[in-house]
Amino acid sequence: GLDVRALAGCKLACVGASTAEQLTKYGLKADAVPDSPQNYSAAGLLKKLEQLPLQDQRWIVTTTNRSQGELQAGLAAAGVRVLEAFSYETRPVTKLRPAVSQALSKNRIHACAITSPAIAEATCELLGEYTRDIAPVAFSPVIAQKLNQLGWSCEHIAATRNRLGLLATVQD
Repeated sequence: GLDVRALAGCKLACVGASTAEQLTKYGLKADAVPDSPQNYSAAGLLKKLEQLPLQDQRWIVTTTNRSQGELQAGLAAAGVRVLEAFSYETRPVTKLRPAVSQALSKNRIHACAITSPAIAEATCELLGEYTRDIAPVAFSPVIAQKLNQLGWSCEHIAATRNRLGLLATVQD
């Protein structure tokens, strides 16, 4: 438990506006966030950071055990010394909840929101043959590409990379 003052002089960057908003709950403000929901990704943040002098800086990148490392690699290529800090671990579930299994067996589920490549993999595994009857809605083009690679045809991509974008896409 350090005090927030321990971050004095540190710059903060977030992949998206939702994460930046969460920082405000702790009295923190993001210095760099991609400009639009279409750019809320590691690549979008790296593009935003191109405007800053990064050479020889030290960064902590909070990440998960399933991170693809795009942000870390991009920062390192810009001359940043990167330290990864795992903030949480993602572990796939191995069994659907009984209510979900029952709804699937009665053909009551028509769409499924997919918010990451890891979730795409886990969901394909869990749903198995049911993927034929359920339309996936991808959070981004990268996720849609992953779904297509897994054999689950994805035609619906969220208009914006947030919950409202997913909801709007499902309603259309």
